Amino acid sequence: MNRLFEISRRSLSTYQAALNVTSHNISNANNPYYSRQKVSVTAQPMEGVGSRFQGSGSQLGNIERIKDTVLVQNLQMNNYGKSYADKMKDNLSRAELYFTEPGELGLSSRIGAFFNSWKELSVNPASTSARQSVVSSSESLISKFSEINEGLFLQKKDTVLEAKGLASDVNAKLNQIRTLNEQIYTTEGNGGNASDLMDSRDEVVNDLSKLVNITVYTDERNISNISIGGVFAVDINFVTEFEIVEQNNQLIYRTKDDGSIPSVKGGALGATLETFNTKLPNYKQQIDEIAKSIYDNVNALHSTGYTLTDPPATSINFFTNYGEGVFKLNDQIKADVKMIAASGNGQAGSNTISSSISSLRDQKILNNSTLEEIYGSIMGELAGEISVQEQDSETFELAINQLEAQITEKSGVSLDEEMVNIINFQRSYEASARLIQIADEMLQTILGIMQ
Repeated sequence: MNRLFEISRRSLSTYQAALNVTSHNISNANNPYYSRQKVSVTAQPMEGVGSRFQGSGSQLGNIERIKDTVLVQNLQMNNYGKSYADKMKDNLSRAELYFTEPGELGLSSRIGAFFNSWKELSVNPASTSARQSVVSSSESLISKFSEINEGLFLQKKDTVLEAKGLASDVNAKLNQIRTLNEQIYTTEGNGGNASDLMDSRDEVVNDLSKLVNITVYTDERNISNISIGGVFAVDINFVTEFEIVEQNNQLIYRTKDDGSIPSVKGGALGATLETFNTKLPNYKQQIDEIAKSIYDNVNALHSTGYTLTDPPATSINFFTNYGEGVFKLNDQIKADVKMIAASGNGQAGSNTISSSISSLRDQKILNNSTLEEIYGSIMGELAGEISVQEQDSETFELAINQLEAQITEKSGVSLDEEMVNIINFQRSYEASARLIQIADEMLQTILGIMQ
């Protein structure tokens, strides 16, 4: 009789635990990072009764966490791909704003206005208003070059701060993962179920994969070992601290202890580093080349001409103080427009120099192209890169949506399935309770006979 009561007790305990797991699944049905838990009921070991072995009831088997690691790894790869594309698109779009193209305020329009003013001056070289127009268009052009350079400079400063912030976020998440690794190991070592802790770790790892490209290996102890760009980052015992340093006008992402440099090719941090190290310097260099070409070619012609002063002066540079794409209009010319050397022979009616400067617009004076062709190519390259990143982002997003749907199908909670389990476990629980009732009735009958 005692065996009957014990078997019934074990059965009640087993199905109560099974109902708890199923209820836990249902309560997390809308949790995107929750992995469905599957409970199994197994037989208790046989027990010897006299010379025979008899069954001893049921017990709760393993609580299995349903997770497809291949799908998760693919999701992580697409995460850092999409985050890279989104961040790079944002960075390039910000850089594009400084050029204000297309429009009258853009550099293309101001280059055109500059050479047009020289063309108008060549029609009437002695005209004060035409000369003043040259000064105005020149200052407008200089201002735009300065505005672009200042914008790109400020963006680089902001990029440094942003990279350091992202590196700090990476370090924080690595520390969270190490803590969760330890908690998972301790929980399972004590015979507990660490499924919820593993879900929490997956959420942190998923967020980390949006910041930087990672490789994750989960060992037989359910410990996640993570590397960033080929450099060890975290396991259960150690966590690597990374930092951003600036060397030779380059941002370096490295380990703080020994200076190891991971190969960061993805995520928001990867895009931020590439923006600072490659993209912004590339566009600044190309704009500087246009500025230097205008500076050199205009000065080369202007210095051979003669001013409208009495007596005429020569060897006067139109622009001064060039440095990294920024320059000034000669102070002498700003003070007196007669210092503009439009004449090629010192006579007031000569337009040789103003005409030659005007014709620079149509000459292939930079990389076998006109200035406007070069500038158009730069703007086309920038717009093309933004478009590519937008397309990449859409492609990655489509892949992510498909992977998340597959993960949900595999690991997510089906309310219909869980309700069926609830009914099955409830019926088993009720049957176990009924078994106790039957055992009690049998006991009462025996006691009645004995009385």
